[in-house]
Amino acid sequence: MKTFIIYLMAAIAAISTGRLYAQECPQEVSTDPRNPSNPDRPELENTFFWFPHNGNNHNNFDMRIAGGIHYPSMASPFWNLTSLQVGSLVNLENSDFWPEDGWELLKVNFGYLNDGTQREILPSMPYMALYNKYTGTMRFLGMWPNASDSWQIIRFTVSLPKKKLTQDNNGADIDATNLLSIQGDAAQPLDQQTDENVYEIIAEYPGISNASFFFWFDMPVAYDPCVCYNDVAITLEASVESTWNLTIKGMLDAQVLQQGVPTAQNHSALVAKRIIGAAGATAAAIVTGGAVIQTSQFTGLLDIFSQRPGISNQAQSNIQLLQQTMAAAANVVYDPEKLEWRNTVTDKAMGKSDWDKLFTGVGSFLNSGVDYLNPTAKASSPRTSVVGSMTATGTATLNSETGDFVYWGVPGTKWTNTLEEVITNTPANEPGPGGLLPEVPLYNNPLGTFALLKTPTLKVKSISHNLKIWYTHPYPEHECSTNLFTELKFFFDSEYFKYYFNPILNLNLDKTEILASIVVKTKAAHVSNPFINPICCEPLSTINSTDALESNYYIVCGSTEEIDVARSLSEGINVLRGAEQSEVYTSPVPIDYINDMLGSVLINGSANLNHYDFFIRFTLKMSSFNIGKNSEPVRNTQIITFPVNAQVSNGQIPVEEVDLVNNWVHDYLGGPSYISEISGSNYFPEYISISGVLASSAGEPAELLSSSVIHLQEGANLQPDLRLAIALPLAGTHPQEPFSSNQIENFCKNQLPDLTYQANDFSAKAFDVPSPSYELLEPYLNYPLGLNARIFIYPNPVRSELTVRTDGAGIDRLTIFDMATRPVMQASPGGASLYRMDISGLAQGLYIVRAECGGEVHSEKLVVAR
Repeated sequence: MKTFIIYLMAAIAAISTGRLYAQECPQEVSTDPRNPSNPDRPELENTFFWFPHNGNNHNNFDMRIAGGIHYPSMASPFWNLTSLQVGSLVNLENSDFWPEDGWELLKVNFGYLNDGTQREILPSMPYMALYNKYTGTMRFLGMWPNASDSWQIIRFTVSLPKKKLTQDNNGADIDATNLLSIQGDAAQPLDQQTDENVYEIIAEYPGISNASFFFWFDMPVAYDPCVCYNDVAITLEASVESTWNLTIKGMLDAQVLQQGVPTAQNHSALVAKRIIGAAGATAAAIVTGGAVIQTSQFTGLLDIFSQRPGISNQAQSNIQLLQQTMAAAANVVYDPEKLEWRNTVTDKAMGKSDWDKLFTGVGSFLNSGVDYLNPTAKASSPRTSVVGSMTATGTATLNSETGDFVYWGVPGTKWTNTLEEVITNTPANEPGPGGLLPEVPLYNNPLGTFALLKTPTLKVKSISHNLKIWYTHPYPEHECSTNLFTELKFFFDSEYFKYYFNPILNLNLDKTEILASIVVKTKAAHVSNPFINPICCEPLSTINSTDALESNYYIVCGSTEEIDVARSLSEGINVLRGAEQSEVYTSPVPIDYINDMLGSVLINGSANLNHYDFFIRFTLKMSSFNIGKNSEPVRNTQIITFPVNAQVSNGQIPVEEVDLVNNWVHDYLGGPSYISEISGSNYFPEYISISGVLASSAGEPAELLSSSVIHLQEGANLQPDLRLAIALPLAGTHPQEPFSSNQIENFCKNQLPDLTYQANDFSAKAFDVPSPSYELLEPYLNYPLGLNARIFIYPNPVRSELTVRTDGAGIDRLTIFDMATRPVMQASPGGASLYRMDISGLAQGLYIVRAECGGEVHSEKLVVAR
C-alpha cells in the first residue's frame, strides 16, 4: 500500500510540473467555444458551437448556402435524432461529439466568416471538419441541400496540394507532402510506403430532406506538428452517386436484367465494360459449373480458370477472346453531352459498325449487346442474352459532381500571408486556413511506422481490491476525497509489436522519446452534464464506475522512455541515413520494455471491465540533427492508437463452455478444463467458442490459451457429424505458441469452399503440446455434398502438411498442379481414406489439388499463404 501511494504521488508531481502535449507550443490553443484560446491569432478564436449548448446555438445554427437559401435554424447533426447517418454519433448510449470526448474544430463553412459576417461566396456543400486529439481522427460532416435527386452515396477525394518549402540553413527543398500524410489503410505491409497523397472515402448519402441533410465520415490523418514553420493544406472534392443492381441468372438462354432504372441517363451509367464484365462472369460460371461469381472479382480468375486441369480447348479459346474484348472495352467511355461512345486511345467516336467489330466473335455471350449498348439505337429491350448456367451479380452507377472545392489549413500551421501560397485561385474572402487550431496535432507517420503483427491481448498482471487512497489533485476543480479503488496492472505480448524507422525523408535522427499509455473508452457513454469534466482525478487516470457513463475517453497515465538511435546503431540496428538506400524500412527498434511503461488503471468499484474498450496509445517525440527554420531542430511527434483485447474476471480467466442441448453459451470460473468433443445439429447464430486454461501457479493468474473458434454464417446449421476435438496440456505454465488451421467458410453449404489460410483470422485453433504424453487431436469437419467421395483439405502453416480425407472411395492418387498446369507434387496413398502430404516445399501461391478416388476425379483449389 505504501509503495502504491508513493507511486501515485510521484505521478501527481510529474503531472503538476507541466502537462504533456504532442506539440510543444508556448501557449495552449483550444477551439472549445465555451472557453476558446488562440494566443497567436486572438481575432480567430472559435465562437462556433458545433455541439448543443445551453447558451448560443442550443440545438441549431444559422446557415446560408448558394442560391441565397437561408436556414436560420438548421438542426445540429449531433442533436437531430432523425438523421440515420449520424445516429450512431448522437444516440444517448454512444455520444461522441463533445469537446470532452477530445474533439476540436478544424474548419466550418455555413456561409459565415468567423466574425459572423456573411461570406461573399456561399457554399453549395456546407460542412464542418473536426479532429479528435485522443484518437487522431478527422471527422467531416457535410450536406448538399440543393440536390435534386435521391442519391445513395457520396464519394470524397481527399488530397494534399504539393508545395516546395525551403529550409533556412542549407536551402534544401522539402515537399510538404512529406510532412503530411493521409493514413488510408492502417494495415500496410512493411515493404510499402504509407504516406499517401490522395485518399478516397465513400459515405452514405442521406437524401434531400432537411431532417437528414448530413452525411459524414471519419478518417485518420497525419502531419508533422512542427509545420507551424511551413504552409500545408488539405483539399476535398466530392461527387454523389446512385447505384442499382445488375443480375445475370438462368440456364443456357440467360438474360442481363437491369433493375430499377433511376433516370433517362441510364446509358451513361451502364457502360460497356460492365456488360462485358457480366459476360465474363457468365464464362466463369460455365467453367466452374454454375458457381456464384462477383463481376468485380472474376477478371483475376480468368487465367486460373483457363489453365485449370480438364478445361477444353474451346473453353480456353472463348476465355481468351473474352479477355481481348474486355481489354478493348476498357478504353471505351460514354460522352453524355454528345450521346456517343468514344475510344479514349484513338479519341474517335464509335458508331454502330465499330460496336459490331468490337463484339465480333462473342455473340455466344452477347448476341444482342450491340443494340442495347448503342444509345442512338433506342433499344426497346433492357436485356442482353447470354449462354450458360450461372448466377452473376454486379452494379451500375450514375454520378454527379457537387461542384464544391473544400480546403483548410493543417492545424498548427502559422500562415504568413494567405492560403494562396499553397493553393492558387483562392477566393479572396477566405481568411487563410480558417484560423481554428486544435490543441494537439493529428498523429503522423513520416519518420517511422508501427508494425502491429497481431492484435495484442492486454492481460491482467495483478489486481488489488479496496485500495484506500487519499491525494490532492493539482487542479482544484477535480479535488477528490478518500475512496476505495480497484487497481489493475496490465501487460501485453510485445513480440507482435515493432517500430521501424523510415528513412524516406533523409533525416538524421538523434533521439526518440516514447510515452506509452492506456486509453479506455466506455461502450455506453451518456453525457448528461457535458460542461463539467466528470472524470475524477483525470491525470491520475481514475475510472469512476458511477460516472462511467458521463464521458467517453480516459487516458491512463504511462511513463516515458527514450530511444537513443546512436546507441542503437552501435548495437547493430541499421537506421538508414540517405536517399540512396533502396530499403523503405530499417530493422526494428527494440521496445520490449513497453510493458514496464504501461500505468495502472484505477476503477472506483468493481473490476468488471465489460463496459469498456481498451486501446494502447504511443506518443513518440523524435528529434533530428537537421536544423529547420528559425534555427530550430527538425522535430516530429507521432501519435498512434490501436485497440487491444482486455481479459479480466476477478483474478481468474473465464472459460466458455458450449451447451449443445440447451443451445446457449455460459461462462464459468475455474481451473484446468478438458473438452473432448462437440456434436449436435442445433442452430447457432454466430459462433461456438471453446477455451481452456492452464493450471495456476503460486496463486498467480493462469495463462490463457486462445479460443478455438468455428465461425458460422447466420442461418447455418451444424451437421450431426461435426466433430471438434482438442487436447489441452494440464501441466506446465510456460507460454504456448498458437498455430492455426486453414480458414473454412460456408462449410454448411452444399459447395466446397476455397480453402485459404489467413494468419490473422482464425477459424480453428489448436496448440503445440510441450509434453509427449498429450496427443494433439486435429479438428476436422464433415458435411454432406451429395458426392460419392468427399475431399477435405487442411493446410497447416506450422506443420506444412496437407491433410486430404474422404469418406467414400479411398484415395488412389494425389497430384498438385501449379497454375501453369504443371504437376509439382504427387503421391499414391494406396486407397487410404486419410492421407497427410508434406507441402513444405511449395512456395506461397495458388495450386490445384486433384484427387483420384475409386475411378472418380475431384479437383480443389489450394492457397498456400504462410
